[in-house]
Amino acid sequence: SSRFHARRDLADIALFFTTSAMEDLLNEACACLEQGIDVLTIAEDALFPWTHSPALAAELDAIARAGGATLVASGVNDVAMAQLPAVLGAFTSGVLRIEVECTGNFGHFGEELLKQLPLGLDQAGYDDWLQASAEQPQSASIAGQSLEALLAMTDQQAAGNIEINLEPTWTGSDLMLHTGQRLAAGTTSGITEIARVRSSVGVALEIRLVGKVFEPADEEYLKVDIAADQPISLLLGPLPGVQVTAALVLNRVFDVLAAGPGLWSIDRLPCARLRLLEPR
Repeated sequence: SSRFHARRDLADIALFFTTSAMEDLLNEACACLEQGIDVLTIAEDALFPWTHSPALAAELDAIARAGGATLVASGVNDVAMAQLPAVLGAFTSGVLRIEVECTGNFGHFGEELLKQLPLGLDQAGYDDWLQASAEQPQSASIAGQSLEALLAMTDQQAAGNIEINLEPTWTGSDLMLHTGQRLAAGTTSGITEIARVRSSVGVALEIRLVGKVFEPADEEYLKVDIAADQPISLLLGPLPGVQVTAALVLNRVFDVLAAGPGLWSIDRLPCARLRLLEPR
């Protein structure tokens, strides 16, 4: 990169693995941007923020530009639910439908986050949780943002509003969390977030993000199915979310350092690729 700092007491880039919310980036992350230090974060709300939080996105973009720094959010969602489906579509023609399903193990989460999830509920309890959630300020849809980025990457526009649905996942056996909470068989183990839209050229797109407490036989995976003249599918697994997120973010460091000032959504980045940080 040609944008290394003349002051050697400053870092070139700061990594923030501590938040999902864009609002949290207005604190320490902004302090870095103001000093000209690039920020790379796993904050899911900043993947493609232009629709769900336009004012906050514009504020962060302005702060980064004023400091001559770059702000990027990356992780599994960046590559698994946007970059890879876009690349796979180039292998065929006459694309009619793109379906993506990605799973993650909620069992790795800490106690405070697990408390916010619909775990161990029956159908009535889940319905109550869903109603209560609808009455609270909503965070951005991860699947929805990824779908918007996928549309942008493939030069498509949505023919209407993106439809977002939340469906419960159910346990097949009793489960014990590391926090000591027990999930009885037949109760909720998590949620599936589903984003759907049809593009202006008639392509149907759907992203399903499954987040649940895993049972012994479960594993994290990514599946992409493309209906086309010559249908094509991609299945990646096992796909350990924590390790994969760390690897993808580290390989994005070079892209962030090379990018211009401002907030860069994932559709503006080059395709992620292997970068070896040290000789072997």
